[in-house]
This record gives sequence, structure tokens and C-alpha cells, in this order.
Amino acid sequence: MQAEGSRKLRQGHRKSRNGCTTCKKRHIKCDEKRPECANCSISERTCHYAPPQKRKTGSSPYETELTTLSAFPAASVFADLPVPSPPDLHEIESDDLFTFGHLNLLYHVQEHMADWMMMTDRLQPLANGYITTALKTPYLMNQLLALSAMHLKTIDKHTAQSYMNTATHLRHRALRGFNKCLDDTSESNSTAQFFFASLLALHYLAETVAGLADQDFAMTLDCMVNYLRLHRGARVMVLASMLETSELNEESRKACEQATEALGFVMHRIQGPNSWGVHDLMAWSNLIPWRFLTLLEKQIPEALVILAHYAVLLHRFRAFWCMDDIGKRLVEGISGLLAAYWASWLPKLETILAVEYRELWLVEIGAVYWLPEKKGFDSLQLRAVPKKPPQLGQILVRIKAVSLNWRDGIVAIGTYPFPGPDALVPGSDGAGIIEAVGEAVTEWKVGDRVVANFTQEHIAGRLTRDVGLTQLGGETQGLLGEYFIFPKTGVVKIPDYLSFEAASCLPCAALTAWNALYGLTPLRPGQTVLLQGTGGVSTFALQIAHAAGAKTIVTSSSDDKLAKAKDLGATYGINYNKTPDWAAEAMKITKGKGVDHIIEIGGTLTLQASFNAIGFNGQIHCIGHITNPDPLGAGKDLRGPDAAFLALDRLCIVRGVVVGSREQLQDMLECFEANEIRPVIDRVFSFEKAREAYEHLWSSTHTGKVVIQVP
Repeated sequence: MQAEGSRKLRQGHRKSRNGCTTCKKRHIKCDEKRPECANCSISERTCHYAPPQKRKTGSSPYETELTTLSAFPAASVFADLPVPSPPDLHEIESDDLFTFGHLNLLYHVQEHMADWMMMTDRLQPLANGYITTALKTPYLMNQLLALSAMHLKTIDKHTAQSYMNTATHLRHRALRGFNKCLDDTSESNSTAQFFFASLLALHYLAETVAGLADQDFAMTLDCMVNYLRLHRGARVMVLASMLETSELNEESRKACEQATEALGFVMHRIQGPNSWGVHDLMAWSNLIPWRFLTLLEKQIPEALVILAHYAVLLHRFRAFWCMDDIGKRLVEGISGLLAAYWASWLPKLETILAVEYRELWLVEIGAVYWLPEKKGFDSLQLRAVPKKPPQLGQILVRIKAVSLNWRDGIVAIGTYPFPGPDALVPGSDGAGIIEAVGEAVTEWKVGDRVVANFTQEHIAGRLTRDVGLTQLGGETQGLLGEYFIFPKTGVVKIPDYLSFEAASCLPCAALTAWNALYGLTPLRPGQTVLLQGTGGVSTFALQIAHAAGAKTIVTSSSDDKLAKAKDLGATYGINYNKTPDWAAEAMKITKGKGVDHIIEIGGTLTLQASFNAIGFNGQIHCIGHITNPDPLGAGKDLRGPDAAFLALDRLCIVRGVVVGSREQLQDMLECFEANEIRPVIDRVFSFEKAREAYEHLWSSTHTGKVVIQVP
């Protein structure tokens, strides 16, 4: 009878599966007795057992973790075979195990790699290669997920520290796995090692950028050298002349010359028709010799000057999330580190800071302003994104101008009361030119000038809540960037007499005014319209009412603004600082009848006065609630929710008015063209000064629209 715990061996088998290595070399059967088998004991040989191999149950870490007992043959069917034990997860390297939290990071990679790695269509095969190889190589998967967590850290500030901790943990796992595979020289592992080096270098660069505020320049320089170790233009002639007068030894001079030639190559690639953008820039670290890195570590001036010129390129791609201001930091630090002798060869700092953002966005790359968190205008960040081709039924529009609305301000500060993404590209209004059309688009052609329809899916008729979720720059992504892909019904043709800047002012403010005066009961000649303030909606309503032959009353705190309103056709003006009871004044003007229409902008603190000024069967068009920025709760000196906001939210009487439909936008543009109505533009800001444009909007010192020009 067999001893308890012994296994039945297959008959005629000359070698045991788990025998000692000595018996295997002698090609004899081992009894597997430990620590010394009988054969080795009798022959007085050294008995050695190989460490147990880790059981592999799948081709990827995910298959390994999810494999069940059903994957193994039943013992009753193969009675002559040793019954394998269930897979023990403790036998699997912990660094090769992945959780559902890791799956979330992988999803971010698959869905957004084109954005956070700036992958254009030309580079898409490379992106696919990262994922395919990572699925077979746990250490590469760990590093890919680590970089994904680093990117998510920049998007969601509320969980930034958690993502940072996750990224650090995954990077450590990746390094441990990489070190274990260093001796594997197979082709597949060589590919994985190449990808790993690139991803690890980006991770290190992102960590360096994240810690810039707490670093002195010596630490920043050291981090930059380490980044170049991991990853491995126009100024080449200047650098060559510097090297000609250098006192470097031959080996060091040659290293600097090679680094300079590599810089010229990178500059040429970036400016060429087949540019890979930021990926061309990062190629420099693969082209420079190791000796050059040693010179940087020793802070040899010639090497530092070359690095400073490379930093200019880094600064030009500063919108790439991994880079930020590290280019500027390097130029500043190197300029401060070197003596005056080297100043003529260093790039001028003022030149670096004056670099136009247009130089950043080359082939297939576009720029957008990004709100990673809604905490104010300082949160706006310039980002680089791939320019994607339009798909079936879509058009690609190059945005030329974006106008700001009060809504854009409350979105940025986080008090917009409707649902939307936590992080987004802002901008409700915009106009531009069609650059490409997708399949099945016949009504548009390249070169057409178009203006965006604010509520993308509101084509005609009444607005529904579901359709309202397609409003730009709040519920969905906005237009404050270089490019936007619209559905073919998402835009309307711009009349020839309007500029891009003028057209960008129309979708929200003008169409809201049009919807107020023509959406329910059309305005008639001889009626009286009261307009609160001289902002965008009120100014457009004034021009529309004047063109219709109506009388108009404008309220404002400024006599200068009232004078400008008179120039636009206002019949009467009331300064509510001088005449606080402007409702009573309106009743006097109308000889006690009251006004027919009121464009109600203020909300809580003005609605009662609007009720006092309205005539019998009149309409109060609730447009906004600027006297109560937080309409869903009781603010200071306010009691309860804002009735004007509730009317706006429910579209009820007193009538809440929002932006009209695409059909109304077309009707309005026909009216504007017939009467040559032009928007009042207070000020136009350059794209680089978007934050200043927001500040100017929020100051309430403007009369008319605030516009951001996109070159």
C-alpha cells in the first residue's frame, strides 16, 4: 500500500516531472525525496532541486488573475496523470497582478492615448504597439499604467495625490519587473524594453515638471540629465561657432558637435512636412552621445549652452502636459549659472518668453485652453491636442474667433448650475472656416465660413432637456481652441458682411435676444421694450427692437453706457444709480401702461421691479441671474432659490428664455443681413491673453462683446 500523500506515477516513465536536476542530467527516474533523493544518496552525488516554476495560466496578467479551475483537465478523465493543484495566486509575482482599478487606468490609455501622448494618425500604429506589447509584458503594462495615472493627476486635482501615489507604486513595480528581464534578449523583449525606456523617461519628466516649484536649479538640471539618460534648429550655426573657439578636449568637443548636429536634425524634422511634433523633439535624447550627458553632469559650459537651445524647443511645446515650463526653467537656470562670457551664445530669455504659441502647433497638432478644475480663470491651461480628421457626417472647422458670455465666466469659477464634465475646454460661441469635410457631407465645402450653433442638436422647434445637454462649453466641450469637429448640422453660414470676430458674437447673446422677442409672440412695431443693462444680450435686443420699429428703454449705472445705447437707437435711458426706482420711471414713460417686453438679466434683486414695470399681457423674458451667482441656494441677503433661475430652468411663465435653435439662427442672420446689424465689440484679445479676456468680462466694465481672436 502506498504511503499517504504519495502520487501515482505513469508507468514506463523514465524521468519524473519534479525530480532533482542531477537525476535529469543522468536521464534516470528520481523518487523526488527531499532534501536528497535515493539515487544521489546511494551514488554520493550532490542532490539539487530547481526552484519551483511559477504556474502560468494565461497569456496576459488579466488572464492569469481570472483563470478558474475549469481550465484544468478533470482528474477522473486523466486518472493516470498527477492531479494539478489549483493556481495559487501567491505563486504569481505580485507585480504581475492587476486589479479593476488598474483596468480603469488601462481604459484611460485606450480611450485617450491620442490626446495625452499627442499621437497623430501617422503615429497611431506606435500607440497600438504600446498596448499590444504591454498586454504580453507585465513590466511594460505597469509603466504604461503609471504614466496613465500621472496624466490623470493633471486632470483631476481632487484626486491628484491618490493618482500620484498610484503612479509611483506602479513605476516601482515596473522597474522591478524590468530588472528581472534584463537578460532576456529575445526580439519581443527588446521591443518591450524600447517602449519601456520611452515611457519611463516621460514619467520621469512629468515628475520633474510636477516638482518644479520645490526645486532649485541644480536639482532641475540633474533631473533633466536623468531624463535624457533614460530616453536616450535654427541655432546650430551659432553653436558651431562656439565650439570652434572652445578649449574642450577632442573627445568632449566631438560629443558636443554630435549633440549640436542632433539638435539641427530635430529642428529640421519638426519644421518639415512629415513632422511628428513632440515625438521628434524627444528623439534628441536618443541621438546625443553618452559623453555629452557626462559633460552636462559636470556642468561644462559648452554642453549647458547646447542644452539651453534645446530648452527653447521644450518651451515651444510647453502645452504638452509632461513639459509645462521646464524649458523656460532650464534657460533661466543656465543663464544664471554661466558667466557673462557665454551670454552671446545663450538664447535670450526675453525671446523665449515672446515665442508665439503658433510655433508650437505644427503638422496635425492643435491648441486648446483646458479647465482641469473650475476654480477660476487662473485654472486655464494651454494644451496641445492632435488634429483629428472628420468622420462620417462631420466637418473640421479651424476656429478663428471665440466670444465670451457671462455663462463662460460662471463655468470657469464653478458656479454653473447645470451638469457637465468636471474638466473641459470652455467657450460657448465661435466662428471659423471649414478645413475638411467627412463622408456624406454635401452641403458644405472646404473654405466655407461658418458660425457654431450653441445647442448642437437643437435644429428646430422646442428645446428639450436631452437636447439641452449638447450646449457647447458647459454641458459639452467648448470652442476655445484651434480646431473643432462639428456634426454637419452644427454650424450655419456666416453672412459675407460679417467678420469672424463679429460672427462669433451671435450664437448665444444675439440668438437669445432674438428668441426672447420673436420666439413666443413676435415683437410688433410701436411696442415698448425695456432692456436691463448694456451687456451682450441687451445690446442685441436693443438693435433688434430698433430695427423692428419698437420703442426701447435701457437701464444702466453709467451715463456713458447710456449714451452709447442712444447711439444704437435707444429711445430712453435710465441711470438706476440716480433713479433707483427705475420701474416707476418706466411707468411714467409709458404713461402708466407699462412696457410690453422686459429683457430680465438680474434675477433675484431685479425681478420684483420688472413685475412693477410690466404692462398688462406683457412678457418678462428671464435671461440670467447676475445678482445671484449661486441660484440654487440662498446667498448673502437672499432668501431661498432664485425665481428667475427656476423660470430659466423650467422655461415657464414668467418666461425663461435660452438660446434659440439652428432654424432661428438662420432666420436671425437673414434679418441681420437685411438690416446690416453688427455686434458691438468692446475689446478683442489675442489667444495668448485668454485669461485677461475672462478677467475683463468679469469686471463688468465692458459695453458689448469680449472676443478672443484665434490666429
